[in-house]
Amino acid sequence: MTRSSFRRAWLITLALMIGAAMYAHGEYEDALTKSHLMEKAVDRLTAERRSGSQITASLSDLDSRTIDQNSSTRLDLLRYLGLEESRLGIEFGNPSTKRVGNAELTVRTLTITGKLPYEDAMNQLDYFYNTKKIAIKSMELRAVGVVNYDSSVEFSLKGEIYALHK
Repeated sequence: MTRSSFRRAWLITLALMIGAAMYAHGEYEDALTKSHLMEKAVDRLTAERRSGSQITASLSDLDSRTIDQNSSTRLDLLRYLGLEESRLGIEFGNPSTKRVGNAELTVRTLTITGKLPYEDAMNQLDYFYNTKKIAIKSMELRAVGVVNYDSSVEFSLKGEIYALHK
């Protein structure tokens, strides 16, 4: 083999090696791009799963805070509010329908009145506020007779109960 033939063979080999290196680098870039796209897809699907779980949890929470309007009786409403053995005056208004987004809610007005010791009246209000079973619209306390901490007050609470069609 002559010197020029050897040089040509060497240049051809070098060109093939550079071509193979460029091809391998291109394949590496493609694989890296696909890998990043798959990672983004996994992250997106994980976020969708989390938001789906949050929606499910929110619907479950809403379901636990609402009652079934189709089968609720006055006693069911009183049990739902925890007032089935209460001596307070409780009046339920007629149900009306309200749309919130795609959901159709049934709204009932509610008035609770009675004479309670001040502490019991505040405890009752705390109970309704913390359980979120009533959307409280107004609350009124009026002193009866001489005002001191143990004295009774006239308690009046107005609010709304929301019910789903389950």
